[in-house]
This record gives sequence, C-alpha cells and structure tokens, in this order.
Amino acid sequence: MKKRFITLGLVCLLMTGCQAAHETIPETTTIAPIDSAYEEIETHNEESAEDASVAAKNLKAGSSKGNPSVIKMDYGTSSIYSKADKDVAIKIIMKEFEAFEGCELHSLSYASDEECNTAENIAWMNRLKSKDDSEVFTQCIAFDSSFHSPKTDSGAWNPDEEYTDWSWWLARSDGGEWKLMTYGY
Repeated sequence: MKKRFITLGLVCLLMTGCQAAHETIPETTTIAPIDSAYEEIETHNEESAEDASVAAKNLKAGSSKGNPSVIKMDYGTSSIYSKADKDVAIKIIMKEFEAFEGCELHSLSYASDEECNTAENIAWMNRLKSKDDSEVFTQCIAFDSSFHSPKTDSGAWNPDEEYTDWSWWLARSDGGEWKLMTYGY
C-alpha cells in the first residue's frame, strides 16, 4: 500500500487560514504517513480548511510495514523562503524517497539561507539541468536528511545502516516550480 505524507504545520496553517510570507522562527515538526485511502492534501492555496481538518484527523504514525516511524522536520530559519516554499520542496523530496525501497526516513532539515542561495550553488544547479531545459534557475534550496537502509542487502544500500547528512538540492526560477536536481553525499 502506497503512503502519502503531509506536514502537521501545514495542516495547522491551513486550518487557521494564516499564511506567513517568510519564516523567522525555527520550527520543528513531525510528519507521518497517511494511508492511501485518504486523499493527498496538496500544498496549493485552493485547499480548504475542511480537507486539512480531515487529513489532520487521519494522520497515523507508522511506516508502510507497520513499524513505528516519525519523521523529524526542522524548517530552520529563512528570510528567503516561506514555510509554503519549503513544504512544496519537501513534497518533491518525499515523493522521490518513496523509491528508496525498504528505507525509513528519520529526519529532514533545511540547510540554511547561507548555504542555499549562493551564486556558486545557483550556478551549480544551472550546470546540472539538461541541455534542452531553457529555464534559468535563480534560486536553490537544500535539505539534509537521515534515513535507515533495509536490514537485508538491497543492492543500493549497505544493509541495516543509518545514512546521515544525505543532501537534497532543488532549484527554480523566481516564483517557478521546484525541480529536484540532485541528492546524495
């Protein structure tokens, strides 16, 4: 059964109707899978408070194999990106992580404004894109993660090992959509 994820902070934000332009206070939240029987809550503004309320009631802790699993989320502080910007990037990361068969995600944390939006890293993101992609990236965002590999040899991972400081890099043009550019060490 496929699992979906949502941040508790986003649910609270949607339920109250508040939207902050930028984060200035560090925030740590846990996120947990939602059974696929429930509709996935999007991070777009057209979401209703009723949808968010339903999702909040249906949040459960547990991985796809029924093992307890809680993901620690650290939004850090940013004068560049709003929590909504980060949530959209996190959703892309979570979707990609679903392909890490047998792995259990433990944490995601925003790298920092100083690390993300440097001219050097934006140039790096532009070098990573395909040659037929004409979009010029002007922003990038990074998250560090930790996860545990499957207990048995999966071929891709060392068995039963904790991977820490695994980075996820995304880029976009001003106001555009995030694209996952690279991840790993």
